[in-house]
Amino acid sequence: MTTHGYQQTTQSRTAMLNEFPEVTLYFWTTTIMATTVGETAADFLNFDLYFALNGTSLLMNAPRRTMSSASLTAGHVLRRQRLTVADLIR
Repeated sequence: MTTHGYQQTTQSRTAMLNEFPEVTLYFWTTTIMATTVGETAADFLNFDLYFALNGTSLLMNAPRRTMSSASLTAGHVLRRQRLTVADLIR
């Protein structure tokens, strides 16, 4: 009975300490799709709307900069870290 309790505690600690998502087909599909959409949008701004490299870079980074500034101003980020979609949902 003690062994079962120890095993369950170890598994829950391992699950709690695991911060990274499981790399599955769903993970790679989502990653590739997000990258493709971002690259396509940047190419559209750069080549079709003639924003050039500087304009495209500023526009594509604006949401990230805005959310990072808002998060820092509100005091939610105590140390330097990447702002992710999961942070925006919370």
